[in-house]
Amino acid sequence: MSDASLGELDGVTRFLDSKVDENPRAVISLLTQKVSETLGDPPLFSSRTEAAILMNAAGVVINAASRDADEEALRSAEDWMSRVVSSGILTGTQYESAALYNLANSQMEIADLRILREAAVPSDNPDASPTHARLETRFANHQRLRSARSNFRASALTTTDDLERSTRWCNLANTLDQSGRWIEAYDAYVRALRAAPHNGNAAGNAAVMVSRVIRAGWDYEGHLCSLYDKYLRQAKENRSVTVDVAGEAAAQKYDAMSLTGSDVPITSSPEEADPYRQWIMKNRLALAATLEGLGYSEFKDRWDTIGLNCATTGPEAMSPPPVFAMLNVLKSDFLVARKLAFEAIQIQSADDGHLQHRSDPGLYTDTLDGGLYGQASSQLTLAHRAAMDVLDKTAVAVNEHLQVGDNPKRIFFSRFWFEDKKRTQLRSSLANQARLASSVLAMAELALDMEPGGLYEHAQEMRNAGTHRFVKIYRGPADQANTPSIQVITLQAMQATCLEALTVARAAYIYLTEMLRIFEDTKAKSRNRMELVLPNVR
Repeated sequence: MSDASLGELDGVTRFLDSKVDENPRAVISLLTQKVSETLGDPPLFSSRTEAAILMNAAGVVINAASRDADEEALRSAEDWMSRVVSSGILTGTQYESAALYNLANSQMEIADLRILREAAVPSDNPDASPTHARLETRFANHQRLRSARSNFRASALTTTDDLERSTRWCNLANTLDQSGRWIEAYDAYVRALRAAPHNGNAAGNAAVMVSRVIRAGWDYEGHLCSLYDKYLRQAKENRSVTVDVAGEAAAQKYDAMSLTGSDVPITSSPEEADPYRQWIMKNRLALAATLEGLGYSEFKDRWDTIGLNCATTGPEAMSPPPVFAMLNVLKSDFLVARKLAFEAIQIQSADDGHLQHRSDPGLYTDTLDGGLYGQASSQLTLAHRAAMDVLDKTAVAVNEHLQVGDNPKRIFFSRFWFEDKKRTQLRSSLANQARLASSVLAMAELALDMEPGGLYEHAQEMRNAGTHRFVKIYRGPADQANTPSIQVITLQAMQATCLEALTVARAAYIYLTEMLRIFEDTKAKSRNRMELVLPNVR
């Protein structure tokens, strides 16, 4: 490939980038033709320069195709970027993050375009709502969206530019939110704004998400309204960045949104809390319908308040439905896992993970390779496993309360939400209940993200290792590789994946309570039912 032809393609790409809003269809036609003339169809490349120039061209095509609703062009760009990423040519270079980001954007835009198109087509099913149709189409594109989520995350972790990192986290948050995964979406918005507080578009998107949570009727409305105001102010104050990142239309949307004027504190001051509560607030691990802090409760020092407080039942019922006991056990299981993780991390932080804690009575053999042994290391592994065990039990609770009919002994979170073993269809008995469809999609996507290539594949891998094999934790990078019997991991990575497991378990528990709350609200409107309200344990 001559330098002159590559330079010409690069120049055309840069010129057409400025014409995307003016005439996106012409940009697509001209740039696609130029790529074909220069690199072939499909494009061939063997150097970093060629791959980087193709990557830039793909980025312009994606921007133009998204404006022109051109799926064919998006699929061409997706193919280009798949070839670039899979080649590994840009891995470890300054272009790696952009390549992953372009691939993720093409995947997300294709799915979003199909969802919009399908939603506009009248359904043959008279009972199908537009929301249900949208969710069905979204799941039909679950493989592409799953890959997009992982690529957004990888691109955020491989860039050194703060605003780029913020934009990548924001796009991940957006696609999570569109699937009803608002707890995980909020965490991604927080990451986006930590990377670049001036990213007005991320702040505006966060405000939109919080407003949706408020409308859903969750507790702590004052807290949520204050949080909404915080992010909306941030969006309005950084309007110019929103225009640069997302365009004038996005900025105008935030301009039109009004503040609520709430004066409820978003959270209590972390300085006023003990170390455990500070840690919970920092990592957003409270089982409360708050997005920040611990919320406020009439019960002193009991902040994990979310749950199901009432259910409808027939007049012949002699005892409360089993779901109340199930949710109590699930909550206490999570709290034990959370406390185990905190205590282990505190012990390891006190001595930098180098020494056996004085409270540990075990005498351990030094394996002369930097391996860490003792109660704190095992506590971390057990906390991780206990958190992940919450997932299977959420599926058991749904099976029991919604009378799905599966054998509880054979229920697994990874399979329960699907009609078939290959997980190509959502479980119809759940997804066909219109008001439950969003919660079912959230759970199904969460299950798919536990598999290899998903957002949480490492958390699932460590759960399997902790259950069936040996997890060996090292102070720092270890020379040893994994074996069929031993999973090797650094202390820092083990702490991170334990926190991830807790985050995932918290999200699943909250999605579960949301599903049950919606189910009970629907059931309460039927005849011959009475509401059962149970007191809290004091």
